[in-house]
Amino acid sequence: MGIETQRTTILLMGGGLGIGPLENAVLAIDRLHHDFQTLIIVGKNPGLEKRLADMAVGLRHQARVLGFVPNVYDYMRAADVLVSKPGGLTSSEALASGLPLIMLRPLPGQEERNTRHLQDKGVGVRVQNFKELTAALDKLLGNPGLLDRMRRHARNLARPNAADGVAELIASLSR
Repeated sequence: MGIETQRTTILLMGGGLGIGPLENAVLAIDRLHHDFQTLIIVGKNPGLEKRLADMAVGLRHQARVLGFVPNVYDYMRAADVLVSKPGGLTSSEALASGLPLIMLRPLPGQEERNTRHLQDKGVGVRVQNFKELTAALDKLLGNPGLLDRMRRHARNLARPNAADGVAELIASLSR
């Protein structure tokens, strides 16, 4: 994966995080005074991928920039905290990976409900801007016990076999 497995890893996902350019989020995070590395997955956005890869060379903290990856689950399992929009698939994959979330400016509707639910269950933190983002990361990275507790809550909330359960329910209704 191109990362140091024993080092704290922040995973950023998304081409646009809803709080401004992803480049600005990376620069804000890089100012933190913790020992960490950053994985940045931008999806199918080669222009952004190139800009961030060029920018990563000058960062204080190691950063690896990736475009679309078919195995996002592997990157989530390697990370300690996820910074992303709280969409349904992303949230479900994070829970299955036991990965705490920092959720950025959720959209009304599904993302807003996901955010409230994940906050209520102790899995995620909602932030609205770069200042709140860096404060949340600073708190989590400076408190390993809190990060571990959020991981446990995520694993407890995860339903990795939910699709099988739905299929069994549907099959039982047709009998």
